[in-house]
Amino acid sequence: MDKVIPILEDVDSSHSLREKRWVVEHIDVVQPDHIAALKRMGVLVTSIPVSTIWQKGAQWLDQPDVVNHVAPWCSMMGGGLTMAAG
Repeated sequence: MDKVIPILEDVDSSHSLREKRWVVEHIDVVQPDHIAALKRMGVLVTSIPVSTIWQKGAQWLDQPDVVNHVAPWCSMMGGGLTMAAG
């Protein structure tokens, strides 16, 4: 997301993404500032938490700064993001 958000913000600055239904697919690690930026731009997200944890979970076990932000559905919903799941 650290690479994707700046690109989205650049596009949004010249062509508003609001009401255009842009989507970030298969979102996995999401920090609070990512949630705020996505909400501000009106970008939707999809998440498949079971496959994210199955495929990448072991690599994050010793990274507490990451593990608490893996597919944080409550935080994303609380932040007002429109979400879908697969």
